[in-house]
Amino acid sequence: MKRLWRHPLVSALAVLFLVAFVVYWMSGVAGRWVVAERLESIERSGVPVTLEGLAERYYASGPHPGKDAGPLLEEIFPRIETERNTLRNLRYWPVRERIPGEPLFTEETYQEVSAILDNHAEVLEGLRMASHKKGARFTMDFADGHDMTLPHIASMREGMMLLALNAGRLAHEGDPPAAAEDIIAILNLTKFLADEPTVVSHLTHVAGLSIGLHALEGVLSAAELSEAFLLRFDASFQEAETPVFRRTLEGELAIMNATLRDRSGGIWEEEDGWLGLFTRAYVLSGLHYRDWLRYLDVMESLLQAADLDEQIAISDPYTEFDWNYYLLRPAFGPFTYFERVFRTQRNSNALMGMGRILLAAERYRLEQGAWPEALPDLVPDFLEALPPDPAGGDFQMTTDGGWLKVYSHVTIRRDGEDRPLSVRLPLERSGRNGN
Repeated sequence: MKRLWRHPLVSALAVLFLVAFVVYWMSGVAGRWVVAERLESIERSGVPVTLEGLAERYYASGPHPGKDAGPLLEEIFPRIETERNTLRNLRYWPVRERIPGEPLFTEETYQEVSAILDNHAEVLEGLRMASHKKGARFTMDFADGHDMTLPHIASMREGMMLLALNAGRLAHEGDPPAAAEDIIAILNLTKFLADEPTVVSHLTHVAGLSIGLHALEGVLSAAELSEAFLLRFDASFQEAETPVFRRTLEGELAIMNATLRDRSGGIWEEEDGWLGLFTRAYVLSGLHYRDWLRYLDVMESLLQAADLDEQIAISDPYTEFDWNYYLLRPAFGPFTYFERVFRTQRNSNALMGMGRILLAAERYRLEQGAWPEALPDLVPDFLEALPPDPAGGDFQMTTDGGWLKVYSHVTIRRDGEDRPLSVRLPLERSGRNGN
């Protein structure tokens, strides 16, 4: 054995192994120090980097307890029956398939919708009451990090769908002012999610705005609303064009930091086999901290883009989410859905801009007795300026097939093909109800 150790090749390999071990260990120490310094710098800029700081900011910035809709909504939500599939099928009604002048609902659909809504009459009244409050704080256990449950999200979306359906029924029955109030309740409820620092909350906030706009599109296709209501909706859509995803990014930053910190502390070492071995080597090598720093670089760029109201494309080779790869190098995981957040916000801004144009066109028709021939006709009496299309250029308006349509250059994938986002109203509406 002594002769073996004295062999030059064995001695050289031993020295190389020792040097590699020292380099690995020093890389980990240096990486840990650099990450700690970066996190302190980010925290000094006012961004929470821990779950404790995230929870403190969320609850400290909430409304006064007497004006908090959270407790009321959490009491209502369990009473919403499981109608998810039905609501998903009915939430837009047959608005886009209708021929101009036809009723908003067929008799069969009207009976189906009425049965659901009559069964949720108390829930609808509670949602309206909650929508008049200043804000909402729901029970969220931030200490669970990525395992945090958000049971109120699905119920909030279902509640907004119920209000949208009820708005359609009220318009169909000849009560457009009450229909408008229910749509305003939807838009108010979406604001409650704007403060929540999670991606799913942000996406539900955007979905709520879309539900509200399509509900308004349906109501206006069946009934007239007063200019006062149209101006209220315009103010809501203009406010909704302001991006609200900074808090989403801050929340995801704190949650991911907790995940990466746990891995640094060895919490992931219970993994067996090659995965556990790779995990320990990955952390010890310093690659873990290099990836962490790369993640922080991207997050700071995203926060800066959010402050400047800019769109940012995330370029990353790992575009397809792979759970096993995420387990090995979790810092790359969020890159696969952050771009979706920005894309969804862009689509929402396009819908809100087109919604404002649609409202201005309806106000133009009420005053002039005819639809505008071109979008510039709306400026400056009905719009101070035309909203910009988030995809670049200007929105487009056409009047063909019996519809006034407003198009965006933003496209969405539907039925296997890319289609431009659009909203529309029928040029001639029979049986309209005044208010």
